[in-house]
Amino acid sequence: MGAANGAGGSIEPPDSACLGDFAFRAAGASFVSPTPKDLALTFSKLAYDPTLEHPITVVLLATNPSKATVAASPSLLMDTKEEFIAGLEPVFTKATIQAGRFFSAMPQSKGFVRIRGSAGGLDLQLGNMTLDATTSNDCGQAFVSIVTTVAASERSKTLVVDGESTTVGALAGGDAGSDFDLGMLFLAETVSFNFGSL
Repeated sequence: MGAANGAGGSIEPPDSACLGDFAFRAAGASFVSPTPKDLALTFSKLAYDPTLEHPITVVLLATNPSKATVAASPSLLMDTKEEFIAGLEPVFTKATIQAGRFFSAMPQSKGFVRIRGSAGGLDLQLGNMTLDATTSNDCGQAFVSIVTTVAASERSKTLVVDGESTTVGALAGGDAGSDFDLGMLFLAETVSFNFGSL
């Protein structure tokens, strides 16, 4: 009778709630507002690495949804399962679980993102991180939005872009002694994760 029942007018139901332990690994990431423009352009170009390294993985621990937690940081394939990289382990924070969605109920105090320059990687420490994910394919995929703060102390970290060495601070601009905000969007797929390593 109504348009909602016709072809092209139907509304798909949301994905089921992700109840259990899941790891969603990003193949790449787009850096968006409030990321400083030059930094966003450079990081977006470098964030995809077709090797074993990926910029970030989101781990959701929700076997007991009332005590669910979530964290994001880079992971590596160890034998047959992913693990957070030693020295880059994140701090988990409380998560809220809904049908087709999960998000951090409190900011994540510590995590990292890995960026691959042309002469090695850059591990950027993140803080005050908020995460919001929309899931699909029975929690097989997640579209994730992250907004986070990068401390001024990270500005001195270097990377090589197109043969030229630069720093995070030079790309971010602004006051050399100030923190700055960073936004990320990425599509991630579930991977096998060694939850026993947490």
